[in-house]
Amino acid sequence: MTVADGRRMFRIPVGTWSGIAVLRPVFSQPYESIRRSLMRVTMLRAKIHRATVTRADLHYVGSLTVDRGLLEASGILVGERVSVVDIDNGERFETYVIEGEPGSGVIGVNGAAARLVSVGDRVIIMAYGSVKLSKAQELRPRVIMVDEQNRVQHMGDDPAFPTTYPA
Repeated sequence: MTVADGRRMFRIPVGTWSGIAVLRPVFSQPYESIRRSLMRVTMLRAKIHRATVTRADLHYVGSLTVDRGLLEASGILVGERVSVVDIDNGERFETYVIEGEPGSGVIGVNGAAARLVSVGDRVIIMAYGSVKLSKAQELRPRVIMVDEQNRVQHMGDDPAFPTTYPA
């Protein structure tokens, strides 16, 4: 048997196999504590809520073009993978973000995903991040609400705000 102190692991022989000792790891802290300290979860990190699709270009190289001002307000990065949900038809897809002209209000769905939306559809754009389970409750997503012209109307950290939405 190997003795250890603090947080180090030690091994206790549990039997033999063909004359070779079989060892079982034992931890000085409870297994659940170790599991929780190592586990990571995927959490909502940023969201642009109810953006209006301004263009859908099937023959453009696939991506999602977003006004740079909206990217800065939401904290979504150029090249970041995002999930997009079309509120009007229920379609969902994932793609990556490219920067659009600042102040233009552009939300452009490019490539094959353009078949899943129509200009004028309202969409939710969400970016996620991987965080330690122990830090997950501390994460506050950056959420922005936009109007029909994709101008920021509200910024906050509550993914469900407001609880009632305009028609």
